[in-house]
Amino acid sequence: MRRSLVLSSILILAAPLTLAAQAPEEPRLEWQVRLLGFHFDNFFQAPEDLPERDVEAARGEVRGSYRLRPEGTTSLFATAGFTAYREGLDDSPVAGIGLESETERREWLLGLEHTRDQPVFDVGDELEQADTLRFEGAWGYRVTEGWEATLLGEWERQDFELTPGKDNDLYSAGGAIRYRGWGYELSPEIGMDVGRRDADDPNEDHDQQDLWLKLRSVPVPPLYVSLRYRLRTREYTVGDPLASNFGREDDRDYWTLNARYRLTDRVALDLYYNYLDADSDKESRIFTTQILGLGVTFGRF
Repeated sequence: MRRSLVLSSILILAAPLTLAAQAPEEPRLEWQVRLLGFHFDNFFQAPEDLPERDVEAARGEVRGSYRLRPEGTTSLFATAGFTAYREGLDDSPVAGIGLESETERREWLLGLEHTRDQPVFDVGDELEQADTLRFEGAWGYRVTEGWEATLLGEWERQDFELTPGKDNDLYSAGGAIRYRGWGYELSPEIGMDVGRRDADDPNEDHDQQDLWLKLRSVPVPPLYVSLRYRLRTREYTVGDPLASNFGREDDRDYWTLNARYRLTDRVALDLYYNYLDADSDKESRIFTTQILGLGVTFGRF
């Protein structure tokens, strides 16, 4: 009897120590703060025979997410940011909200984002700042242990203050296949989406198609790298033979590199690089441009 009482007492006293030794519960609230500096080469997308102008910019971003249930997988997230440009451009604030979820087999995202005074070249072939509202959705499923399929959809509305005829809606939908069988060392992805832009000015209406190949890698544990090649083709659908964009086709090659090196569990260095080579039936839209961004991120990764 005495031995049983002693054993029970030991178990009762040891229980709090056992619970304390267990891994701490994942926090429901997470946040990140990111500061970036950018250099835009040929910011105004001048063709080769015209002078080019470079622009510098600084950006600050905050992102927070909150898991709706302690043991759940769905989180509510919110973002806010601010980009300050030189060369007389208005500063551009952005805010967004959405839901996201990730399990071993499924992941999905629904997000809504609004950007004020965003520099836009896609309509009218000249820079103008527009207010942009964008909704995106993604749903991914691990078909097997190594293969993941993702469905993608996006709607974007652009409103221009100076040139209302540029106001437009862009719709796109597509999908991607990603291979995860090699683990973190290398994960390739191939994808495609198709879309259409409907503008108030029919001369700006076009169909577009994107094809891309993306490679993700963690060559060493502190370093994450992704490289993407994207080919975008546009066919303008204006029916007036006298319109400037009648029969026009554009091809654009994008190379994008993202890298993050974690200095600690709470601090990381970021690198962003984008190279665009644009070709077109319209000679004024044949150009190249580059973007280089360097920054630091604070938060929980």
